[in-house]
Amino acid sequence: ADGSYQVTVTGSDLVGNNYSGTDSLTIIIDNTVPTLLTIEDSDSDNLLNANDTVVVTATFSEAMTATPTFKSAITNWAMSQTSSPAVWTTTLDVNAYPFVDGTSYPFVFNGTDLAGNGYNNTTNSVTFVMDFTSPTVALTDSDADNFVSSADTVKVTATFSEGMQATPTILLLGGGLPAQEMTATSSSAIWEYDLSFSGLSDGSYTATVSGLDIAGNPYSSNTSVTFT
Repeated sequence: ADGSYQVTVTGSDLVGNNYSGTDSLTIIIDNTVPTLLTIEDSDSDNLLNANDTVVVTATFSEAMTATPTFKSAITNWAMSQTSSPAVWTTTLDVNAYPFVDGTSYPFVFNGTDLAGNGYNNTTNSVTFVMDFTSPTVALTDSDADNFVSSADTVKVTATFSEGMQATPTILLLGGGLPAQEMTATSSSAIWEYDLSFSGLSDGSYTATVSGLDIAGNPYSSNTSVTFT
């Protein structure tokens, strides 16, 4: 059974003198497979864009031999030991490998403890979803014809093709103000802003929006709405 065992010897020499020393050898029996206690990574949502770099840390139940691996359908990564032989880390650089947009990749861990017991449990894993696609947007507003006066305030609604990070901004070109943060609705894909035309002179003004989706891809199109 697992445990620590001490080996000693007895005997006598050819003239009958007994060995009287206390030398011994301790042998530790370890037949227990290590477990993976925790998996941590530096990305908050595991939704990755093409430029993301993620640090993954695996904490095992005991010291491991060099080196455990972190693997997916794409390739295997050799992990690096931290200050503890039970804690190992590696860096995933999305741009360096042929990951496919819109695909989920489970990553599992393999390794061997100091006694040679292998860890190969595919149920303990971390999954990253690749999102390399920039969001699109549709802009609508509360004014019927987009002819406005300086007394008007118009609600502009930006409906993105996916959830967005907080917060998208709106910019009224020629309005003399910096980009303003939009307000969240019950959907992370829909954002609103009450656009005031107070103090503006006659002319045409174009409202544009910008923002990042959850994976960090920027909205980069030129969709806009023009008020006169």
